[in-house]
This record gives sequence, structure tokens and C-alpha cells, in this order.
Amino acid sequence: MQKPSQWSRFLGAHFPWFVLACATTGVLFPDTFSRLNGSITMGLFAFMTFANSLGGGFRELGRVFLRPLPVVVTLVLLHVVIPVLTLGLGNLLFPAAPLFTTGLVLEYVIPTGVASLMWVGICGGNAPPCLSIVLLDTLAAPVVIPLSLKLLVGSVVEVDTWSMMGDMMVMVALPALAAMTVYQATGGRAAVTLKPWRSCSPSWPC
Repeated sequence: MQKPSQWSRFLGAHFPWFVLACATTGVLFPDTFSRLNGSITMGLFAFMTFANSLGGGFRELGRVFLRPLPVVVTLVLLHVVIPVLTLGLGNLLFPAAPLFTTGLVLEYVIPTGVASLMWVGICGGNAPPCLSIVLLDTLAAPVVIPLSLKLLVGSVVEVDTWSMMGDMMVMVALPALAAMTVYQATGGRAAVTLKPWRSCSPSWPC
């Protein structure tokens, strides 16, 4: 177990730089890495969800719903406050490009990404509330996305919501449920033995 532990500490200490390097490489060479889109990308996202959902089981998730205020406040910020601010700033800064503003609004009404689980896990945050937000956001996506776009930008944008929902189920919901089941079955030991990273370096401002 020594080598996995050393890898875990190394990855946790340097992961932000790995992310920055990978993002930069993807932007510079889009044609090369676009071949990874599809099943490979979905598999990687599913793995990230599984790994970062190992911080709690169904009991921990239940405690979150007993005190739902942080989850409710976060969802309101994500799907009301930030999209409205984005719409206002888009209309102010790009009055001649309404489609660009629509794209910005769409960016902020889609479900919370798996990356949020990843960063919470790396930075040693509280995983169950984050997982609750991601799961609820995923389930509400078929209603939230078209309704938000209709109310905010006043036009119907063609979004394959059910296809997106299916992808989110594969990348988020099912891996998260599997991780919580494993956590529950192992009494929490899976959070130590299976997680590929623990937390980031104290020198990195998570």
C-alpha cells in the first residue's frame, strides 16, 4: 500500500497543475484530443464521480437532506442568481451579439459538473453536500434547462435534454450510487483504500 499512498500524496499535491497543463494542451491541440470524445470521456467522468463520491454513504447523504438549507442556497445561486447576472452583463457588454449572451446563460443553467466533486474531494471538502447538489441538479435538468432559457432569453433553444440526461446518469448518478454502496458496505474503508487521491497540498489554496 506504500506506492499507492505515495502516488495519492503526489497527485493531491500537484493535481491543480496537472489540470492546468491538460486544459492548455487541449486548447492548443483540439483536433488531436477530440478523438477522445465519446465513450472514453464518459468513462473518465464516471471514474471521477465514483472516486470522489467515496467520501460518504447513504447515511451521510440523508443527513444533508435533514438540513437542506446549504443545498437550497447553492442551487438558487447556481440557477437563479448567476444566470440572471450573466444575462445582465451579457446584454450590457455584448448588445450586438444576443446569441453569444444566450450561450453564456446556457453555460450557467446546465447541471453542476462532475468537476465540482473532483475539486471538493481533492481539497478535502465535505463530499455529501456536493454530491447532493450534483444529483439533484442532474435529475432536475430536463425541467430547469428549457424553463430557464425560456424565462431568461425568451427564445426556444434546441437542446437534446434527454440525451444529456442519459449522459449525466451514466457519468454522475450511477457511479455515485455505486460509490455510496461500496462506502456503506465497507464501513467507510473504501474512502481510504480506493480513492486515487486524498487532498491537495497545504501550500495550494484550495
